[in-house]
Amino acid sequence: MVAGVAGLIDEIAANPGRAVELARPQRQAIVQRCAAVIALVSVSETDDVPEIKARVLNAKEAAAMLGKPVGWMKRNGRALPGAIKTGRTWGWVEETLAKYVRTRAGR
Repeated sequence: MVAGVAGLIDEIAANPGRAVELARPQRQAIVQRCAAVIALVSVSETDDVPEIKARVLNAKEAAAMLGKPVGWMKRNGRALPGAIKTGRTWGWVEETLAKYVRTRAGR
């Protein structure tokens, strides 16, 4: 087994079937690392590069942020901004979901 999150990402890229063998904490660490990389590479050269500390919320945490029941989040949440698949479940990037909540509050 390759040590570290970067090694796991490389391992999964080479053997996608390996993803189902990972424990939830490993999957969450990979999702957080990938979210950070995506945010960094999506910034243009003229933009300031922000420090990325992405946190992925579970359905209970995201539902609380939105004021919705957990069941609603599980049924409908994948259509929201910041939704990412973490294994068999969905997670939401906290900062993206918080921005969505702020924009909805202005309506």
